[in-house]
Amino acid sequence: MQGHANARTTSAEPDHEDLETRAKAGAAEARIVIENFARANPRTAVAVAVGVGFVLGGGLTPRLLFGIGALAARNLARDYAKNQIGSMTRSALGLSDDDDEAGADGGESRADADDRRRVQAQRERPSQA
Repeated sequence: MQGHANARTTSAEPDHEDLETRAKAGAAEARIVIENFARANPRTAVAVAVGVGFVLGGGLTPRLLFGIGALAARNLARDYAKNQIGSMTRSALGLSDDDDEAGADGGESRADADDRRRVQAQRERPSQA
């Protein structure tokens, strides 16, 4: 009876040598990829290393994490409020969204176009010396 139990446990267990070989091959491949990335992007690699070291070193405390989250939430809330107020103001004045701001396609705004025309007109005027 014990022979059958041992046969079941050994057949269910993974082959440790195969796992070790695959893990070593994966680690070698990961090392090559990381080294190539670090050579191609040295500043990014240093920034990532500093960030990982900071987090693993215990620098990301709950208090700091809360502060970062609060800052991000504050910025998002401010931008949302500005967009909503601007939208309501444009609606109340009967303006379309394209009248004040750049369009969705990234075109220039009316104010930018006016500035560009003003500068172009100044350049076209003959200078009076």
